[in-house]
Amino acid sequence: TVDTPIIYIGILDRKKGILKAGWSVHESIDTALGFINYVFLPAAFLTWGARNVEGLHVPLSPLEIVMRESQKENSISYTKITQMNECFKRVGTFYDEIGEIYAKIEALLCVKRVN
Repeated sequence: TVDTPIIYIGILDRKKGILKAGWSVHESIDTALGFINYVFLPAAFLTWGARNVEGLHVPLSPLEIVMRESQKENSISYTKITQMNECFKRVGTFYDEIGEIYAKIEALLCVKRVN
């Protein structure tokens, strides 16, 4: 439905031999964005960026802390940290755009949201 975001996500790291992919279903766009920002991006960051970390890991700390600690340890390059930070910030701006996104979906599907 319009209110049930279903996303297909994946993490591929050929050098580490990792390919993890699957569907993710969420109650709302807010929860989908929360999943992307607070679960998927940190896991992708560690898998993709930290060459000294084997396997797929979902860190318990927020992405900002993972990035800061990785920078301190020099386990991830400054360029990769900057790229991930930009991605994190961009996804964060989507919260402000949800109303506009809903309006576009409703127009596309010719439906009206019932609140």
